Amino acid sequence: MQKILRNGLRYGLPLGLSVLLLLYAFRGLNWADLQAQFTRADYRWIFAMAVFGLLSHASRSYRWQLLLAPLGYKTHFSSAFHTVMSAYFVNLIFPRAGEVSRCGLMQELDDVPMSIGFGTVVVERVIDLLMLLGLILVLLVVEFEQLSHTILDFFVSKIPTIQGFLFFSLSLGIGIGLVAWLWLHYKARLLQSKVIQKVIAFLRNVAQGFLSIRSVRNKPAFVFHTFFIWLMYYCMSSILFLSFPETAQLDWWFGFIVLILGGLGMAAPVQGGIGTYHLLVGGAFVMRGMSQEEGIIMATFMHTAQTSLIIFGGGFSFLWCMFWIGQKKLKKNIPSVKEETPQ
Repeated sequence: MQKILRNGLRYGLPLGLSVLLLLYAFRGLNWADLQAQFTRADYRWIFAMAVFGLLSHASRSYRWQLLLAPLGYKTHFSSAFHTVMSAYFVNLIFPRAGEVSRCGLMQELDDVPMSIGFGTVVVERVIDLLMLLGLILVLLVVEFEQLSHTILDFFVSKIPTIQGFLFFSLSLGIGIGLVAWLWLHYKARLLQSKVIQKVIAFLRNVAQGFLSIRSVRNKPAFVFHTFFIWLMYYCMSSILFLSFPETAQLDWWFGFIVLILGGLGMAAPVQGGIGTYHLLVGGAFVMRGMSQEEGIIMATFMHTAQTSLIIFGGGFSFLWCMFWIGQKKLKKNIPSVKEETPQ
């Protein structure tokens, strides 16, 4: 019962938050206008967006292989690509569960221990976070006054009170202190526990995967793909402006703004950035002279186009992984001809 309740809260709260934010974004929206927007779109640019999206995911897959290679794991590009795509698909259903499933699928396909894979994924996420923070810094320096109401006002309401922050910090400090005290006083006894031994082994593998960045053999390629991924993200957003005459003239700098705000929206702990993406990106269009309704409609169109790529592409990749994992297990269970031959 407790497990069901815990899982319900874990996955239900983000979903509930997404619904509330979406309802807030769509308040007063004319649904006929939204339908008309999708009808008159030039869908050639959606296909172009899909190409840029697939290139970004392919680049991320190859970069992941660069991290795994120095650890002694020879992986197939097809496995890396389809597990990455599957992770995005899973994240649409269970927020932040995609990376775990990605590592689990790679373990089944190419025998990369899940803990090792998880460590390399943590490296990826840290690098992506640094890239996003760097882009945000550039954006705030250039257009702080215009963006303050869009970004700062949105997140100020989400920041906990000072009292809540202090309570959390105090509780975290007490928890860390308690764990440290238990470890110092019962280290020998704890090390005899099989559970503790497994936890330590898992953490060591995670650390090994995390430190793999120091041993990347082709560092120029790693740096290139890191920037290429974000370039493709930029192209995915900006190319969709060409779908409509009224947004086709938007400049490259506005595409940069949408990239950052969209990245913040997608980074929120909700399914696929639903709600947060609409509010932030919609606000960017309002800054460029659109009405609130027009901004939300355009943000909805962009989010739907990009999410469709994940649903169809990621769904296919997930089925691909399931098929080849099943084939691999089937081969293991079928005895070889040599074993069946009577002696």
